[in-house]
Amino acid sequence: MRLRLFIAVLSLLCFLPSAYAGQGGAHAAVKFSGLTHSLKDPDPAVRVAAARRLGDMKEKSAVPALMDMLAKDNDKGARLAALGALVVIADRQALPAYLGALKDEDAQVRQSAAAAMSGMWDEKGRDALISAMLKDPSPDVRRSAALSLGAPGDTAKHEGDRAEQDQDIEGALIQVLTNDKSYEVRAAAATVLGRIKGKDSLDPLLGAMLNDKNASVRAAAAKAVGNFQDDRAVKPLIKVLYFEKNEDVVVNAIKALRYSSDPRIADPLVSELDSGSDRVLWQAIDLIERIKPKEAVDKLKSISEDNYESEGVREKAKEALELMGED
Repeated sequence: MRLRLFIAVLSLLCFLPSAYAGQGGAHAAVKFSGLTHSLKDPDPAVRVAAARRLGDMKEKSAVPALMDMLAKDNDKGARLAALGALVVIADRQALPAYLGALKDEDAQVRQSAAAAMSGMWDEKGRDALISAMLKDPSPDVRRSAALSLGAPGDTAKHEGDRAEQDQDIEGALIQVLTNDKSYEVRAAAATVLGRIKGKDSLDPLLGAMLNDKNASVRAAAAKAVGNFQDDRAVKPLIKVLYFEKNEDVVVNAIKALRYSSDPRIADPLVSELDSGSDRVLWQAIDLIERIKPKEAVDKLKSISEDNYESEGVREKAKEALELMGED
């Protein structure tokens, strides 16, 4: 049995290059036929090897056979190999197979199918991804579905269609951001809402930034809030600077304030100059360079001294002082 498997896999890996190097169309067709025939071999390892080889070849004519394998093969590894080959070939013809795989009994297959639909989904695909994001029992599937919805599909023919499409997705993402039990799924929803920038998204994102129990979600929400460049976000972002303890959240909140000229941001930024985090200091100084609050000068001079540990932060403080005319 092992010998038969070794010979079969070796043949799959070795016999095709000569056919595709110009040794005759008929010969190539025979070799290709052998590969597609191997997709139904009794041994799942042979089926996996054949699918991977067809994917390596990017052979579009193999799409129907690979779709059939994804839909019907009883081996999880073979289904994943077929799906992987279809992704490499990147043929939109495979979308119906991805839709079917979203209902696969195995969560890894469903997750891979959801990821494969990124940027390729049509109207049916959008609805299927929304359903998976809201209802699938696996957080990995829900997360992949959310991220795939963040890459525009091909359903919108003009701006009006795009706006309606994004509004449907936005409502589902807000529901996920608010209610999903997995912090990874909530963080993904926050990220996608920041890309879409829908009219109803800012308030839920601000709520997540301030109140979510998980720092990764708060950080993702703060980053998403920055994409809106909306003055309504200034006060909540200031609150983050005063009260948030997680470095990633604070850094993203400072970045989110870059667009603002609101004088209220000066005091919390100056207070961040007492932070022990080089990342927070660098971002705070970068924004201070633009708004130039005089109350930052003494702290910047202290930071710029040679005894401060981080050379990068020291140089950034010196640069800020020069721009503020304090060199």
